[in-house]
Amino acid sequence: MPFTGKEILIRFDDFCPHMNFGVWDKLEKEIVSIGVKPIIALVPNNKDESLKYSDKACFFWERMRHLQSLGWAIGLHGLNHVLYPSSKSYIKTSKFSEFSGLPLEQQAEMIRTGVEIFSKNFLLPDIWVAPSHGFDKHTLTALKLNGITRISDGYSALPYTDSRGMFWVPQRTWRLSRISLSFSTVCLHINYWDSKKVDNFLGQISLYKDSIIDLKFAEEKYANRPKSPFDDALIAVTNAKVSLNQMRRWSGLRRM
Repeated sequence: MPFTGKEILIRFDDFCPHMNFGVWDKLEKEIVSIGVKPIIALVPNNKDESLKYSDKACFFWERMRHLQSLGWAIGLHGLNHVLYPSSKSYIKTSKFSEFSGLPLEQQAEMIRTGVEIFSKNFLLPDIWVAPSHGFDKHTLTALKLNGITRISDGYSALPYTDSRGMFWVPQRTWRLSRISLSFSTVCLHINYWDSKKVDNFLGQISLYKDSIIDLKFAEEKYANRPKSPFDDALIAVTNAKVSLNQMRRWSGLRRM
């Protein structure tokens, strides 16, 4: 086991009926065969043209129901995935959002609509995954109003439950090869992958499978853990580091 003592959650983002099934067909078969149970971040009513990689698949919802029946966690990934510039997110490094800054009533209605679409397709939202990490305090209230109390986001060291009763599962990296802490969610966007990226990931996930956990395991182990001072310090450091990297990229673009 390459990461002795480490716990890894896998999360796949931007699932919708127009996703890249040429890539996903290859991945799903292998992931199921080795028993890994990731989080799927599913857009209930996608209107983001950049996520449309294929014709609409009529069997999409049936496949998602099957994966949830296997113990995979299906996350509510916004509503339409249509983003606008915003600097008001709870996650300070987020610069775009579908929700941040909107009135509570509007956010609650958007989330309710997403939950209803799930329900009509016989799915339950296991967790919230905000598009582009964009959400605010009203989003948290709206989630609770709609019965969603798990969040895949944030930079804490370990999962924890806050004073609202929301269970936070940190998402700190986008590569299996870049895990430094004892717990991490690896966020993956597979729609643009080519065959080389698919093969590389399948090799990695087979190698690291003994370190990979699922959402149920994480909640059973950490649901009673409160947020710690170390979590707060790590969140502050990570926010500063990400903001600095964003400033450097922006400065580089301005010099071009």
